[in-house]
Amino acid sequence: MAENPLNARSPAGALSVIPYWACRYVGIPFRADGADFSGCNCWGLVRLVLEHEAGIVVPRYPDLNGDDLRGAAEAFLAGAQGEDQFLPVIGPPATFDVALMYALDAKARRLPSHCGIMLDRRHLLHVARAHDAVVVPIDDLRGKIVGFFRHRDLICRSR
Repeated sequence: MAENPLNARSPAGALSVIPYWACRYVGIPFRADGADFSGCNCWGLVRLVLEHEAGIVVPRYPDLNGDDLRGAAEAFLAGAQGEDQFLPVIGPPATFDVALMYALDAKARRLPSHCGIMLDRRHLLHVARAHDAVVVPIDDLRGKIVGFFRHRDLICRSR
């Protein structure tokens, strides 16, 4: 398979099928406490995209980092449910939906503790310690996705 010139870990041709604006996020390096273009953890990347592309500002959770998987998952789920910021998606995901995924913690337990942001129904942008921000088909993540969540402001805009 030919490699994507912007990021060797993105599938070949992936950037030709995603929105143009998404290209500026591909290749952002992983940084455990990051939340900007110089480096992001997974939640930082989701926040960055939502703010810059959809005009939606969501909490940073500054006391969490990419090494605290359980804490990150609990913070996201508590924030999503407690403030009704994010609601579970019924049906296929859409642009700017957050995909919550399983990741392995230090004890090899599967925890819902990783996230990415949907570019369309079939492509996800995410960053992890193992790689810079990449676009992957969600089909490559079967069994890893816990669910999709949509910010309430996106729901109100579509009505």
